[in-house]
Amino acid sequence: METEAQRLLSLRASYRTERGNRSAGPKDAADETDASTNGKGIKDPLKKIWRRGFIRLALVSAIVSIALFSAALCKKDSKVLGILDTMGLTTKQQHRKTTLTFSMQELVHCGFMKNGGAEMDAVDVKYAKKCRFVVASGIFDGYDTPHQPSNISLRSRKLFCFLMVVDEVSLDFIKQNVTVREDSDGGKWVGIWRLVTLHHPPYDEPRRNGKVPKILTHRLFPQAQYSIWIDGKMELIVDPLLILERYLWRGKHTFAIACHKHHRSIYEEADAIKRRKRYARPLIDLHMKIYRYEGMELWSPKKRTISGKNMICFRCQI
Repeated sequence: METEAQRLLSLRASYRTERGNRSAGPKDAADETDASTNGKGIKDPLKKIWRRGFIRLALVSAIVSIALFSAALCKKDSKVLGILDTMGLTTKQQHRKTTLTFSMQELVHCGFMKNGGAEMDAVDVKYAKKCRFVVASGIFDGYDTPHQPSNISLRSRKLFCFLMVVDEVSLDFIKQNVTVREDSDGGKWVGIWRLVTLHHPPYDEPRRNGKVPKILTHRLFPQAQYSIWIDGKMELIVDPLLILERYLWRGKHTFAIACHKHHRSIYEEADAIKRRKRYARPLIDLHMKIYRYEGMELWSPKKRTISGKNMICFRCQI
């Protein structure tokens, strides 16, 4: 009996240990799986944070790069635009024409343009292409003869081209009153002045035709880097190099215009023209209305608006 009781107790103990092992096995496995999932859960948020941060950094850097590139393109003299131009990535003139409207029958009154009015002789065009420094003047409707400049240095005589723009009426008048010398190329000279004849004037009034070479000197002689305009009734008594040094080079200016000896405003000039009956009053009033419409304020003594006349000096960018 005792031996059988001991055998039953040992079987019961072994059964309990086996059942404990069976119940503990799945629990440990569950704990291991939980631990592994917890480790993975710790790693996944870090990956997400790094991924989102990298994407945001890439987007911000792309936006900043586009902004800097656009700012560089806005500058005409930027290196970026120059590099793109050499690569052929910038728009050329033929590409820009698609966005502009052109009138093929419109006349532009420029001396170097064929069939555009105020045409120069081929001989004069060829001579003007060699000129980099120009002193220009003009006589229209035969009212005067060329006045010879004085105090011109030898350096200026070699450097400057002295061009006197005339119409056909003035050319005939000059031939009748002074000696006109003709060189081997067919050019006409009066002293230091080279006579440049404008054919087919664009306007029917000499005063308006005289404005073509005065205002469009840089277009009549497009190869000129520096040009000085002197009215035909004036006489140049200063070396042109001194004029350029005093009014352009010293102050690093690109444009200079002489001050009128009486008037300080364009409106005063308009009133003087009407008083002297040099032009039709309705057209002068219309011209002044256009100036006011475009933003030119009325003159007052507090302003330093200067009315220019007789001499214009400017530098042309080539």
